[in-house]
Amino acid sequence: MGSIIRYSKYRPRIIEVLGSGSADEIDRVQSIDKTGTINKTKVEEVGTDGVVEYVNQPPSVAYRMVQMEYGQLSFFNKLANKADDNDTIELTDFAASTFDICSYMTDDADTFKGTNWIPKLRLSGFSINIGSPTALIQRNFDFVGEDWINWQGDNKYLIYKEKEVESGDLGSGGDVEITISDPVAVEDPDDEVYIIRVVRIRDSVATELSVADADYAYGTGTLTIEDCEADDLIKYWYTATTYIAGETPFTSNTTDLPAIQADSVSIYLETGNYVYRLKSANIDVRLTRQDEGEIGNTDIVQRGIGEKTVTITLDRNLEDLTIEELIAGQTTDYGKLDIRKFTDKLTIRVKLFSDNNKGTFLMGFKCGNLAPSEIRGGTSVGNYTGQGNTLVGQDCVISDVEATIDESGADA
Repeated sequence: MGSIIRYSKYRPRIIEVLGSGSADEIDRVQSIDKTGTINKTKVEEVGTDGVVEYVNQPPSVAYRMVQMEYGQLSFFNKLANKADDNDTIELTDFAASTFDICSYMTDDADTFKGTNWIPKLRLSGFSINIGSPTALIQRNFDFVGEDWINWQGDNKYLIYKEKEVESGDLGSGGDVEITISDPVAVEDPDDEVYIIRVVRIRDSVATELSVADADYAYGTGTLTIEDCEADDLIKYWYTATTYIAGETPFTSNTTDLPAIQADSVSIYLETGNYVYRLKSANIDVRLTRQDEGEIGNTDIVQRGIGEKTVTITLDRNLEDLTIEELIAGQTTDYGKLDIRKFTDKLTIRVKLFSDNNKGTFLMGFKCGNLAPSEIRGGTSVGNYTGQGNTLVGQDCVISDVEATIDESGADA
Protein backbone atom coordinates (compact mmCIF):
# COMPACT_ATOMS: atom_id res chain seq x y z
CA MET A 1 0.00 0.00 0.00
CA GLY A 2 1.32 3.45 -0.93
CA SER A 3 1.03 6.67 1.03
CA ILE A 4 -1.80 9.08 0.34
CA ILE A 5 -1.61 12.66 -0.89
CA ARG A 6 -2.68 15.29 1.66
CA TYR A 7 -3.86 18.82 0.86
CA SER A 8 -0.48 20.26 1.96
CA LYS A 9 1.28 18.21 -0.74
CA TYR A 10 -1.20 19.00 -3.53
CA ARG A 11 0.43 22.13 -4.94
CA PRO A 12 -1.52 24.11 -7.56
CA ARG A 13 0.07 26.33 -10.18
CA ILE A 14 -1.43 28.47 -12.95
CA ILE A 15 0.04 29.13 -16.40
CA GLU A 16 -1.32 31.71 -18.84
CA VAL A 17 -1.62 30.08 -22.25
CA LEU A 18 -2.11 33.24 -24.32
CA GLY A 19 -0.60 35.91 -22.07
CA SER A 20 2.82 37.22 -21.16
CA GLY A 21 2.34 37.00 -17.39
CA SER A 22 4.60 34.65 -15.47
CA ALA A 23 3.49 31.22 -14.24
CA ASP A 24 3.02 31.06 -10.50
CA GLU A 25 1.67 29.03 -7.60
CA ILE A 26 -1.93 29.70 -6.59
CA ASP A 27 -1.96 31.13 -3.08
CA ARG A 28 -4.50 30.87 -0.27
CA VAL A 29 -6.50 28.02 -1.84
CA GLN A 30 -9.01 26.47 0.56
CA SER A 31 -10.55 23.81 -1.65
CA ILE A 32 -10.49 22.41 -5.17
CA ASP A 33 -13.40 20.46 -6.59
CA LYS A 34 -13.21 19.27 -10.18
CA THR A 35 -15.40 16.91 -12.18
CA GLY A 36 -14.58 15.40 -15.56
CA THR A 37 -17.55 14.13 -17.51
CA ILE A 38 -16.67 11.45 -20.07
CA ASN A 39 -19.16 11.90 -22.86
CA LYS A 40 -19.88 8.76 -24.88
CA THR A 41 -22.72 8.48 -27.36
CA LYS A 42 -24.40 5.09 -27.64
CA VAL A 43 -24.95 3.99 -31.26
CA GLU A 44 -27.61 1.43 -32.02
CA GLU A 45 -29.14 0.36 -35.32
CA VAL A 46 -32.15 -1.33 -36.77
CA GLY A 47 -31.48 -5.05 -37.14
CA THR A 48 -28.94 -5.32 -34.33
CA ASP A 49 -29.76 -6.36 -30.79
CA GLY A 50 -27.70 -4.27 -28.41
CA VAL A 51 -25.17 -1.51 -28.80
CA VAL A 52 -23.10 -1.30 -31.97
CA GLU A 53 -20.47 0.93 -30.40
CA TYR A 54 -19.95 3.84 -28.03
CA VAL A 55 -18.54 6.90 -29.81
CA ASN A 56 -16.31 9.21 -27.82
CA GLN A 57 -17.47 12.81 -27.72
CA PRO A 58 -15.34 15.66 -26.29
CA PRO A 59 -15.30 15.41 -22.49
CA SER A 60 -16.16 18.36 -20.25
CA VAL A 61 -14.43 19.47 -17.08
CA ALA A 62 -15.95 21.65 -14.35
CA TYR A 63 -13.40 23.09 -11.94
CA ARG A 64 -14.34 24.99 -8.76
CA MET A 65 -11.77 26.65 -6.51
CA VAL A 66 -12.28 28.47 -3.20
CA GLN A 67 -9.58 30.93 -2.20
CA MET A 68 -9.17 33.27 0.76
CA GLU A 69 -9.29 36.92 -0.27
CA TYR A 70 -5.83 38.33 0.40
CA GLY A 71 -5.96 41.58 -1.54
CA GLN A 72 -3.79 40.73 -4.54
CA LEU A 73 -4.78 41.17 -8.20
CA SER A 74 -2.21 38.68 -9.54
CA PHE A 75 -4.51 35.66 -9.82
CA PHE A 76 -7.17 37.68 -11.66
CA ASN A 77 -4.45 38.87 -14.07
CA LYS A 78 -3.53 35.29 -14.88
CA LEU A 79 -7.17 34.33 -15.43
CA ALA A 80 -7.44 37.22 -17.89
CA ASN A 81 -4.03 36.46 -19.51
CA LYS A 82 -2.75 39.90 -18.54
CA ALA A 83 0.79 41.06 -17.81
CA ASP A 84 2.01 40.86 -14.22
CA ASP A 85 2.00 44.67 -13.85
CA ASN A 86 -1.54 45.14 -15.17
CA ASP A 87 -3.66 47.06 -12.65
CA THR A 88 -7.26 46.92 -13.96
CA ILE A 89 -9.47 44.14 -15.32
CA GLU A 90 -12.94 44.27 -16.88
CA LEU A 91 -15.20 41.28 -17.54
CA THR A 92 -14.56 41.42 -21.28
CA ASP A 93 -10.90 40.63 -20.55
CA PHE A 94 -11.93 37.06 -19.68
CA ALA A 95 -13.60 36.42 -23.06
CA ALA A 96 -10.67 35.00 -25.06
CA SER A 97 -8.27 34.12 -22.24
CA THR A 98 -7.32 30.56 -21.38
CA PHE A 99 -5.00 29.05 -18.79
CA ASP A 100 -3.66 25.78 -17.39
CA ILE A 101 -3.96 24.73 -13.76
CA CYS A 102 -1.50 22.01 -12.84
CA SER A 103 -1.20 20.46 -9.40
CA TYR A 104 2.07 18.82 -8.35
CA MET A 105 1.34 15.87 -6.06
CA THR A 106 3.59 14.40 -3.35
CA ASP A 107 2.48 11.68 -0.93
CA ASP A 108 3.00 11.46 2.83
CA ALA A 109 6.24 9.55 2.30
CA ASP A 110 7.59 12.55 0.32
CA THR A 111 7.48 10.60 -2.93
CA PHE A 112 6.51 12.75 -5.88
CA LYS A 113 3.60 11.01 -7.63
CA GLY A 114 2.87 13.17 -10.65
CA THR A 115 1.16 16.25 -12.08
CA ASN A 116 -2.57 16.69 -12.51
CA TRP A 117 -2.89 18.96 -15.58
CA ILE A 118 -6.16 20.64 -16.55
CA PRO A 119 -5.26 22.54 -19.72
CA LYS A 120 -6.97 25.46 -21.44
CA LEU A 121 -9.51 26.31 -18.77
CA ARG A 122 -11.73 29.39 -19.09
CA LEU A 123 -13.42 31.44 -16.38
CA SER A 124 -17.18 30.95 -16.20
CA GLY A 125 -17.85 32.82 -12.97
CA PHE A 126 -16.55 34.07 -9.64
CA SER A 127 -17.90 35.50 -6.42
CA ILE A 128 -16.63 37.54 -3.50
CA ASN A 129 -18.39 36.49 -0.34
CA ILE A 130 -18.47 38.36 2.99
CA GLY A 131 -20.54 36.00 5.08
CA SER A 132 -20.78 37.98 8.34
CA PRO A 133 -19.25 40.97 10.13
CA THR A 134 -16.56 38.68 11.60
CA ALA A 135 -15.97 36.47 8.55
CA LEU A 136 -12.85 36.01 6.50
CA ILE A 137 -13.63 37.06 2.93
CA GLN A 138 -13.58 34.30 0.33
CA ARG A 139 -13.21 34.17 -3.44
CA ASN A 140 -15.02 31.41 -5.33
CA PHE A 141 -14.07 30.60 -8.93
CA ASP A 142 -15.68 28.39 -11.58
CA PHE A 143 -13.73 27.25 -14.63
CA VAL A 144 -14.63 25.08 -17.62
CA GLY A 145 -12.51 22.97 -19.95
CA GLU A 146 -12.38 19.77 -21.98
CA ASP A 147 -9.32 17.85 -20.77
CA TRP A 148 -7.96 16.18 -17.63
CA ILE A 149 -4.50 14.61 -17.88
CA ASN A 150 -2.46 12.96 -15.14
CA TRP A 151 1.26 12.81 -15.87
CA GLN A 152 3.11 10.07 -13.96
CA GLY A 153 5.98 7.62 -14.25
CA ASP A 154 8.74 8.94 -16.50
CA ASN A 155 6.49 11.87 -17.48
CA LYS A 156 5.53 12.86 -13.94
CA TYR A 157 6.65 16.51 -14.01
CA LEU A 158 4.93 19.02 -16.28
CA ILE A 159 7.58 21.55 -17.29
CA TYR A 160 6.78 25.08 -18.48
CA LYS A 161 9.46 27.49 -19.69
CA GLU A 162 9.77 30.80 -21.53
CA LYS A 163 12.36 32.43 -23.75
CA GLU A 164 12.45 36.05 -24.84
CA VAL A 165 14.07 36.22 -28.26
CA GLU A 166 17.03 38.56 -28.64
CA SER A 167 18.50 39.66 -31.95
CA GLY A 168 21.56 37.48 -31.35
CA ASP A 169 19.35 34.38 -31.08
CA LEU A 170 18.06 34.70 -34.65
CA GLY A 171 19.44 32.32 -37.22
CA SER A 172 18.76 31.91 -40.92
CA GLY A 173 15.19 32.83 -41.81
CA GLY A 174 14.48 33.89 -38.24
CA ASP A 175 15.02 30.43 -36.75
CA VAL A 176 15.65 30.22 -33.00
CA GLU A 177 17.10 27.13 -31.36
CA ILE A 178 16.35 26.34 -27.70
CA THR A 179 18.30 23.63 -25.88
CA ILE A 180 16.02 21.32 -23.86
CA SER A 181 18.31 19.90 -21.19
CA ASP A 182 17.16 21.12 -17.75
CA PRO A 183 15.40 18.77 -17.39
CA VAL A 184 15.54 16.47 -20.40
CA ALA A 185 12.22 16.12 -22.25
CA VAL A 186 10.46 12.74 -22.14
CA GLU A 187 8.31 11.54 -25.00
CA ASP A 188 4.52 11.64 -24.59
CA PRO A 189 3.65 7.90 -24.65
CA ASP A 190 0.32 8.51 -26.44
CA ASP A 191 1.07 11.22 -28.99
CA GLU A 192 4.76 10.32 -29.42
CA VAL A 193 5.96 13.92 -29.20
CA TYR A 194 8.42 15.52 -26.84
CA ILE A 195 7.10 19.09 -26.90
CA ILE A 196 3.40 19.24 -26.06
CA ARG A 197 2.71 22.93 -26.76
CA VAL A 198 4.49 26.04 -28.11
CA VAL A 199 3.03 29.55 -28.03
CA ARG A 200 4.62 32.67 -29.55
CA ILE A 201 3.65 36.13 -28.30
CA ARG A 202 4.51 38.99 -30.64
CA ASP A 203 3.37 42.57 -30.02
CA SER A 204 0.85 41.27 -27.43
CA VAL A 205 -0.68 38.85 -29.96
CA ALA A 206 -0.44 35.17 -28.97
CA THR A 207 -0.25 32.40 -31.57
CA GLU A 208 -0.27 28.70 -30.75
CA LEU A 209 2.30 27.12 -33.05
CA SER A 210 1.89 23.75 -34.76
CA VAL A 211 4.22 20.98 -35.82
CA ALA A 212 1.81 20.17 -38.66
CA ASP A 213 2.27 23.70 -40.02
CA ALA A 214 6.06 23.43 -39.68
CA ASP A 215 6.08 26.23 -37.10
CA TYR A 216 8.54 24.34 -34.93
CA ALA A 217 10.45 21.07 -34.74
CA TYR A 218 12.21 19.06 -32.05
CA GLY A 219 15.16 16.74 -32.31
CA THR A 220 18.15 15.59 -30.25
CA GLY A 221 17.42 17.95 -27.36
CA THR A 222 16.87 21.05 -29.51
CA LEU A 223 13.60 22.91 -30.07
CA THR A 224 13.72 24.94 -33.28
CA ILE A 225 11.15 27.74 -33.71
CA GLU A 226 10.58 29.08 -37.22
CA ASP A 227 9.93 32.71 -38.21
CA CYS A 228 10.94 34.50 -35.03
CA GLU A 229 11.64 38.17 -34.43
CA ALA A 230 13.52 40.00 -31.70
CA ASP A 231 11.34 40.55 -28.59
CA ASP A 232 9.11 37.56 -29.36
CA LEU A 233 8.19 35.62 -26.23
CA ILE A 234 8.35 31.85 -26.77
CA LYS A 235 6.42 29.72 -24.25
CA TYR A 236 6.80 25.93 -24.33
CA TRP A 237 5.56 22.91 -22.37
CA TYR A 238 6.90 19.36 -22.02
CA THR A 239 7.13 16.57 -19.46
CA ALA A 240 10.13 15.17 -17.63
CA THR A 241 11.21 12.73 -14.92
CA THR A 242 12.68 15.51 -12.75
CA TYR A 243 11.90 19.19 -12.19
CA ILE A 244 13.98 22.22 -13.17
CA ALA A 245 17.27 22.25 -11.25
CA GLY A 246 17.25 24.61 -8.28
CA GLU A 247 13.52 25.38 -8.60
CA THR A 248 10.33 24.11 -7.06
CA PRO A 249 6.79 24.15 -8.49
CA PHE A 250 5.37 25.78 -5.36
CA THR A 251 6.82 28.31 -2.91
CA SER A 252 4.63 29.24 0.05
CA ASN A 253 3.65 32.91 0.07
CA THR A 254 4.68 34.31 3.45
CA THR A 255 4.68 37.96 2.29
CA ASP A 256 1.05 38.80 1.53
CA LEU A 257 -1.80 38.77 4.04
CA PRO A 258 -3.12 35.34 5.03
CA ALA A 259 -6.68 36.61 4.57
CA ILE A 260 -8.75 39.79 4.80
CA GLN A 261 -11.44 40.11 7.44
CA ALA A 262 -14.83 41.72 7.00
CA ASP A 263 -13.83 44.65 9.22
CA SER A 264 -11.21 45.68 6.64
CA VAL A 265 -13.78 46.35 3.90
CA SER A 266 -15.63 49.50 2.90
CA ILE A 267 -18.74 49.27 0.73
CA TYR A 268 -20.25 52.31 -0.98
CA LEU A 269 -23.48 52.71 -2.90
CA GLU A 270 -23.10 55.41 -5.54
CA THR A 271 -20.36 57.94 -4.76
CA GLY A 272 -19.37 58.40 -1.13
CA ASN A 273 -22.44 56.76 0.43
CA TYR A 274 -20.98 54.29 2.92
CA VAL A 275 -23.30 51.35 3.59
CA TYR A 276 -23.78 50.80 7.34
CA ARG A 277 -25.18 47.90 9.39
CA LEU A 278 -24.38 45.27 6.78
CA LYS A 279 -24.57 41.68 8.02
CA SER A 280 -23.42 40.06 4.76
CA ALA A 281 -22.47 41.06 1.24
CA ASN A 282 -21.84 39.11 -1.94
CA ILE A 283 -20.69 39.91 -5.47
CA ASP A 284 -21.53 37.09 -7.88
CA VAL A 285 -20.37 37.19 -11.51
CA ARG A 286 -21.62 34.65 -14.05
CA LEU A 287 -20.21 34.48 -17.58
CA THR A 288 -22.14 32.55 -20.21
CA ARG A 289 -19.36 31.00 -22.26
CA GLN A 290 -19.53 30.97 -26.04
CA ASP A 291 -16.56 28.73 -26.79
CA GLU A 292 -16.83 27.24 -30.27
CA GLY A 293 -15.25 24.32 -32.08
CA GLU A 294 -15.11 23.60 -35.79
CA ILE A 295 -15.67 20.69 -38.13
CA GLY A 296 -12.49 18.67 -38.55
CA ASN A 297 -10.98 19.68 -35.20
CA THR A 298 -11.36 18.33 -31.66
CA ASP A 299 -10.24 21.56 -29.98
CA ILE A 300 -11.99 24.80 -29.05
CA VAL A 301 -10.93 27.32 -31.70
CA GLN A 302 -12.94 30.39 -30.69
CA ARG A 303 -13.43 31.61 -27.13
CA GLY A 304 -15.95 34.23 -26.08
CA ILE A 305 -18.59 35.37 -23.61
CA GLY A 306 -22.28 35.76 -24.35
CA GLU A 307 -24.20 37.07 -21.35
CA LYS A 308 -22.54 38.67 -18.33
CA THR A 309 -24.57 38.75 -15.12
CA VAL A 310 -23.39 40.56 -12.00
CA THR A 311 -25.53 40.10 -8.89
CA ILE A 312 -24.96 42.12 -5.71
CA THR A 313 -26.64 40.94 -2.51
CA LEU A 314 -26.63 43.15 0.60
CA ASP A 315 -28.27 42.15 3.89
CA ARG A 316 -28.39 44.42 6.93
CA ASN A 317 -30.03 45.20 10.23
CA LEU A 318 -32.67 47.82 9.57
CA GLU A 319 -31.69 51.19 11.04
CA ASP A 320 -32.70 53.63 8.30
CA LEU A 321 -33.72 53.57 4.65
CA THR A 322 -30.60 55.14 3.15
CA ILE A 323 -30.12 52.29 0.67
CA GLU A 324 -33.74 52.44 -0.43
CA GLU A 325 -33.50 56.25 -0.78
CA LEU A 326 -30.50 55.85 -3.09
CA ILE A 327 -32.15 53.06 -5.07
CA ALA A 328 -35.23 55.24 -5.44
CA GLY A 329 -33.08 58.18 -6.51
CA GLN A 330 -34.42 60.33 -3.69
CA THR A 331 -32.96 62.58 -1.00
CA THR A 332 -32.68 61.81 2.71
CA ASP A 333 -36.08 61.50 4.44
CA TYR A 334 -37.97 61.83 1.17
CA GLY A 335 -41.59 61.15 2.09
CA LYS A 336 -42.40 58.20 -0.19
CA LEU A 337 -40.22 55.33 -1.38
CA ASP A 338 -42.24 53.34 -3.92
CA ILE A 339 -40.86 50.01 -5.17
CA ARG A 340 -42.50 50.75 -8.53
CA LYS A 341 -40.25 53.78 -8.94
CA PHE A 342 -36.90 52.28 -8.03
CA THR A 343 -34.26 53.51 -10.48
CA ASP A 344 -31.31 51.79 -12.19
CA LYS A 345 -27.79 52.88 -13.25
CA LEU A 346 -26.54 52.41 -9.67
CA THR A 347 -22.92 51.67 -8.72
CA ILE A 348 -21.51 49.59 -5.87
CA ARG A 349 -17.88 50.02 -4.81
CA VAL A 350 -16.20 47.42 -2.59
CA LYS A 351 -12.76 48.38 -1.25
CA LEU A 352 -10.36 45.99 0.48
CA PHE A 353 -7.75 47.30 2.91
CA SER A 354 -4.80 45.75 4.70
CA ASP A 355 -6.43 46.14 8.13
CA ASN A 356 -9.40 47.74 9.86
CA ASN A 357 -7.65 51.12 10.08
CA LYS A 358 -8.24 51.26 6.32
CA GLY A 359 -5.09 53.24 5.65
CA THR A 360 -3.65 50.97 2.96
CA PHE A 361 -5.86 50.18 -0.05
CA LEU A 362 -5.13 46.80 -1.64
CA MET A 363 -7.75 46.28 -4.34
CA GLY A 364 -11.42 46.77 -5.08
CA PHE A 365 -14.46 45.92 -7.17
CA LYS A 366 -16.70 48.42 -8.92
CA CYS A 367 -20.01 47.21 -10.31
CA GLY A 368 -21.87 49.79 -12.36
CA ASN A 369 -25.17 50.11 -14.23
CA LEU A 370 -26.96 48.08 -11.56
CA ALA A 371 -30.72 47.77 -11.36
CA PRO A 372 -32.62 46.66 -8.23
CA SER A 373 -34.20 43.24 -8.65
CA GLU A 374 -35.35 42.38 -5.13
CA ILE A 375 -36.00 43.89 -1.72
CA ARG A 376 -36.43 41.67 1.35
CA GLY A 377 -37.43 42.35 4.94
CA GLY A 378 -38.75 40.74 8.10
CA THR A 379 -38.34 40.11 11.79
CA SER A 380 -39.16 37.57 14.49
CA VAL A 381 -39.45 37.51 18.27
CA GLY A 382 -36.14 38.17 19.98
CA ASN A 383 -34.33 39.37 16.82
CA TYR A 384 -33.51 42.63 15.13
CA THR A 385 -35.44 43.54 12.01
CA GLY A 386 -33.56 42.73 8.82
CA GLN A 387 -33.68 44.17 5.34
CA GLY A 388 -31.95 43.06 2.17
CA ASN A 389 -31.45 44.28 -1.38
CA THR A 390 -30.37 42.57 -4.58
CA LEU A 391 -29.00 44.52 -7.54
CA VAL A 392 -28.27 43.08 -10.98
CA GLY A 393 -26.08 44.36 -13.81
CA GLN A 394 -23.47 43.36 -16.38
CA ASP A 395 -20.34 45.31 -15.42
CA CYS A 396 -17.55 44.73 -12.95
CA VAL A 397 -14.15 46.43 -12.80
CA ILE A 398 -11.39 44.92 -10.64
CA SER A 399 -8.39 47.09 -9.82
CA ASP A 400 -5.59 47.61 -7.33
CA VAL A 401 -5.68 51.36 -8.05
CA GLU A 402 -8.10 53.12 -5.70
CA ALA A 403 -8.66 56.02 -8.10
CA THR A 404 -9.98 53.55 -10.69
CA ILE A 405 -12.53 52.19 -8.21
CA ASP A 406 -13.54 55.76 -7.30
CA GLU A 407 -13.72 56.96 -10.89
CA SER A 408 -17.27 57.56 -12.11
CA GLY A 409 -16.46 57.48 -15.82
CA ALA A 410 -15.54 53.76 -15.82
CA ASP A 411 -18.91 52.51 -14.62
CA ALA A 412 -20.20 51.62 -18.08
